[in-house]
Amino acid sequence: MVVKPANTTVRAGDPAVLHCSADDPGFEDGVISWNRELFDGGETDLLATTCVLAGEFTSVYSLLRSSSGQCDLHVNHTTASLAGNYTCSVPQLHVAYAYLNVFGE
Repeated sequence: MVVKPANTTVRAGDPAVLHCSADDPGFEDGVISWNRELFDGGETDLLATTCVLAGEFTSVYSLLRSSSGQCDLHVNHTTASLAGNYTCSVPQLHVAYAYLNVFGE
């Protein structure tokens, strides 16, 4: 099972962190993927497929494997265009969703 990440609200320009973890004793570290919905009910953009190589992978997003079975998505500098639905998924276990709300832009 994937522990649902919390919906998050931040001020434009501030960083945001979306937490995701797999609550399963057989889970192997690193196999968590993050996606962002590009528009309501539409296609998604694969942001990251693994936390094994955690670190910055674009100027906007980075990953942090903070503990066994946890992979956090960091949005380094939020803008209104980055607001929306984000999906955390673990193969064979589950998918969970979080909404990032950005205000003040």
